[in-house]
Amino acid sequence: LVFMVDPSSSVGSTNLAHAMAFISSVVAFFTISPNATRVGLIPFSTTAQVAISLDDHSDQLSLRRALKEVRYTGGYTYTAGALYLARLMLDPSNGYGARPLSRGIPRVAVLVTDGRSNVVPVAPDARALQGAGVQ
Repeated sequence: LVFMVDPSSSVGSTNLAHAMAFISSVVAFFTISPNATRVGLIPFSTTAQVAISLDDHSDQLSLRRALKEVRYTGGYTYTAGALYLARLMLDPSNGYGARPLSRGIPRVAVLVTDGRSNVVPVAPDARALQGAGVQ
């Protein structure tokens, strides 16, 4: 399960705090462990970066603490970069902790943003993510 969250200027720090509380509340419904649900996080504004890899946290407490560390950055809304990184994270061959496709584990990405990307078009990366079997 990979969350992509937008801390760009149009979101603002208050709305980012709401977004992170939402993500934390969603995560609370899952058992977080190497053999259950794994969670990753990609904040994106002018750039996108992996803040939490899928194998970084093996329990609820450490994951939810890490989610609290995400900070408002401002900047543009580079959604395409987040979609690209999500596809990389969910590919087991890239070292971000995704399990082998043969295990049949659903690959899910959740995008949390306030609207349109203002850097590059998102359609090619969205199609590539979907084509990789990510829901």
